[in-house]
Amino acid sequence: PAGDYSPTAQAKLVAALLDKLEIKRFAVVAHSWGSAVGLALALQHPDRVTRLALYDAWALDEQLPPFFRWAQTPGLGELLLALYYDQHPVDRMTHAFYDPAVIPQALADAVTRALKRPGTKRAALAAIRSQNLAAQQQHYKDVTAPVLLLWGAQDHVAALHHGRKLQSLLPHAQLRVYQQCGHFPMIEAATASGSDLRRFLAQDRAVIR
Repeated sequence: PAGDYSPTAQAKLVAALLDKLEIKRFAVVAHSWGSAVGLALALQHPDRVTRLALYDAWALDEQLPPFFRWAQTPGLGELLLALYYDQHPVDRMTHAFYDPAVIPQALADAVTRALKRPGTKRAALAAIRSQNLAAQQQHYKDVTAPVLLLWGAQDHVAALHHGRKLQSLLPHAQLRVYQQCGHFPMIEAATASGSDLRRFLAQDRAVIR
């Protein structure tokens, strides 16, 4: 639907859902751009977020590529997405994996179906234009929850040096790096990253299952 797709607004939606479910305190596990939403949630509700586990986070202003910055210009953004957004989505996914052969067919099919849904292109442009990450990252020093950063060493979407930068900004962050792994450690390093995640979450009882 039309609306606000900023991390701040999406975090408010998550909080509203948890209110409806009467969940008071919780851990957050997020991936890529969802990490910006998770961090916004932790900043909005420091008394409720017990810990954060972030896979290959997309949460820094310097991670925004030129295409995104161009797309924030009125008119130009509509033109760019009309030309390129839905071209060969599965081919673009291979860029996110160290070994494209391990891409689950179910994931490729799901992405293809999702991109065909009405309003998807409009929502993508709204999300691109609302990624005001520079303002948000100024407050990462105020995140009080423990954070586990899980990162693929060969991630070409969210490079490892961004993970190290994010770790330096968060006061209670640790970083786990997985070799021969791209943007999806939960797939390419499922055993190792899954073990690290379970150990991290086991330190709290307030975990969403």
